[in-house]
Amino acid sequence: MNALFKLMTCIVLLCAAELCAQTVYPLAQQSPASWPNVTFASIRGYRFQCNANNLTVTQLGCWYPDSNTTAKTLTLFNFNTQALLGQVTITPGTGWCWASLSTPVALTNGEQYVVTGYSPTGHYYNNGVPASWMPTGDIQYLDMRYLNSPTSPNQFPSGGFLTTSHHGVVDIGYTNNTSQAPNITSTAPTQALVGSPYSYAPTATGNPTPTFSITPDPATLGSGWLTWNGTTLSGTPAAGDIGSYGPFTLTATNGVSPDDNEVFSINVATPFAEIDIDDPNAAAVTSGASYTVYAGQAGVASTGNFLVTNNGNVDLTFTNTPVVTESALVNCTLNTTNPAGPITPGNSSTLGVSVTPTAAGNFSFTLTIDNNDSDEGSFVINFSGVAKATAEPEIAVLDGASANVADASTISETNTGTLQYSRNFTIRNEGGAALNLTGATPVVVSGATNCSVVITQPANTLAAASTWTPTTEAFSLAITPTAAGAFSFTVTITNNDTDEGGFSFTYSGHTTTPTPGIGTGGGGGGGGGGCTGGTPTAPWLLLALAGLAGAAVLRRRMA
Repeated sequence: MNALFKLMTCIVLLCAAELCAQTVYPLAQQSPASWPNVTFASIRGYRFQCNANNLTVTQLGCWYPDSNTTAKTLTLFNFNTQALLGQVTITPGTGWCWASLSTPVALTNGEQYVVTGYSPTGHYYNNGVPASWMPTGDIQYLDMRYLNSPTSPNQFPSGGFLTTSHHGVVDIGYTNNTSQAPNITSTAPTQALVGSPYSYAPTATGNPTPTFSITPDPATLGSGWLTWNGTTLSGTPAAGDIGSYGPFTLTATNGVSPDDNEVFSINVATPFAEIDIDDPNAAAVTSGASYTVYAGQAGVASTGNFLVTNNGNVDLTFTNTPVVTESALVNCTLNTTNPAGPITPGNSSTLGVSVTPTAAGNFSFTLTIDNNDSDEGSFVINFSGVAKATAEPEIAVLDGASANVADASTISETNTGTLQYSRNFTIRNEGGAALNLTGATPVVVSGATNCSVVITQPANTLAAASTWTPTTEAFSLAITPTAAGAFSFTVTITNNDTDEGGFSFTYSGHTTTPTPGIGTGGGGGGGGGGCTGGTPTAPWLLLALAGLAGAAVLRRRMA
């Protein structure tokens, strides 16, 4: 019983191996368009490279125009050694005729070979042929080889070669002796656009060659715009088909376990282009926004590359030539490198900007990119800067909300309470030379009234700014009101900026929100008492005094 079982197992395995070892013809047994005669003996064939393991040539074949054509002898050579590996003589017929090699020839992955046909009177196909006559893949066509007036079919075709022709109409039949489970090698497109054809022709490896199936049947979904014909999933959605379809399960089978599956859905959407631009620091630029050019210097170019990206699902196209429109140039000259269009979805192109201030002072310009984005069809960037005659530092101070604090200005704040709290600031150097903070300490607080302040100091030096990025240092103030009421102090940053070397601002605060006009003290800006302090007069006391004054007047009148 065991012996019988082993015998049956061997038979099954042998049959499976035989089924897997299907014969493959690189030229797919295509028929040539013509078959000219020549009067001399000839050898014609082609050189090829083996690109896979476990391939064995089992047959050689050629194409005959009719059964009266002279018999041909077909030969397989190793190209590098010119060794004869196998040979057959073909009985003339009509169309493709094949003969099996008495000893199959195992090919070596990466090795090159030549298959030839010999005829004493010469028949060969010599017209131009399509790319399908130059096979690729496991067997890769390299060139056509020939020898005129040979004396023997055993001669190697050393007469010459042609790289874009196939004159031999000879071919090999090979088998792949390794069974291989299917493996899907393609990826389904998961997006379809209204009005545009969708197509997916899946591919898979495996031996034998896999076949495909798909579930559910796409034609049963929605309007039925999507169909499957056994090899290709295709269709063109309309506006009413917007939505998601699937999930679909694509299955590849070839009789070798396991099958392979690909699960995917298709989303139908309206086509749109979406322009997005990033500055040279990779930060997003908003259309219509103002953009600062730092460290400007008269007569010196400031340059940078902006990245224009299409985050839509159709090509981003540009309306004008050149793509970028330059306008409103003030005190500068401009040179732009236009992005290349159209920009396909998910891809980018570079916008180069080079501005040269003409003279010291303010300069500005505007760039506009007209495109097919539905809501940003004119993408506008406004640029401005201040040019110096020579490179020099330029101080700026920002509060915790990144708002500019002007030199000699007042910051006012109310309702702070009496507990310690912190306020953060940033010093920026927007100039083309190093900014040095030259005081005994970089930041000094003076004139504190009704409060104490502790400073977390910045570094003493800020390097020169780049064209698109200022250098920065942070400092913070830990503020503690001494008592309820108004408080204030002055912040001074002594530095080497030529026109703001004693940069300062006043901080004016109040622990509550005082009633306007009643004992709030004088002076401070914005919402809070000045530095004089004081205790507000109670409203009931004012009313009592007014009542007493009225009673006195009445008594005088009665007297």
